[in-house]
Amino acid sequence: MCDVGVRWGSIPAIIGAFDMPKILVRPKEAMRRLGVGHSFFWQEIVGTGRLNKVQLGRRAVAFLESDLDQLIGEMVAATPPAPPRRRLTKVAGHAS
Repeated sequence: MCDVGVRWGSIPAIIGAFDMPKILVRPKEAMRRLGVGHSFFWQEIVGTGRLNKVQLGRRAVAFLESDLDQLIGEMVAATPPAPPRRRLTKVAGHAS
């Protein structure tokens, strides 16, 4: 018998046992996580369709945290690695 660890009476837990919870992130928090400003966020991120809005009300919007995390992962993957840094060596007999 397969025991999922769910007791009787908790049917919503069974239905959503394998789904990730949908967490909404408001625009200011999304901008903070992405490290971008207001204009760039609305024009280049949302305006180009890289991040989809969830309409909460007439003017209030939010974004799915999973979509935001995916966008951050894509941005990290698209960033070229930094070149190796040269280490400074101490010169013998030189006081610093």
